[in-house]
Amino acid sequence: MSFQWGQDAGDKVDPAPSLCTCNEKHHVLRVVCVHMEYLEHVQLIICKCNPAAAQLVCRGLFPCTPLSPTLAVNM
Repeated sequence: MSFQWGQDAGDKVDPAPSLCTCNEKHHVLRVVCVHMEYLEHVQLIICKCNPAAAQLVCRGLFPCTPLSPTLAVNM
C-alpha cells in the first residue's frame, strides 16, 4: 500500500487562536496527517492554552504523542 499526498498537500497554517488568554509565546508545529487515501502536512499554531493534541482531536485526528506530535492519524 502506498500513500499519495493529497491535492491540497501544501502546508496549511491554522490561524492563531482568537481566544488565547495565556499571553505566552506561540509556536508553529508541522504535523504529518495520515488519512485513508492520502497524507497531508498541517502547520498548527500552538500555545499553552491551545495545545497541538487538542487541535488535532478537534480535526478528527489522533496525535501519536500528547506533547508536540509530528504525526497524527485519521480516526
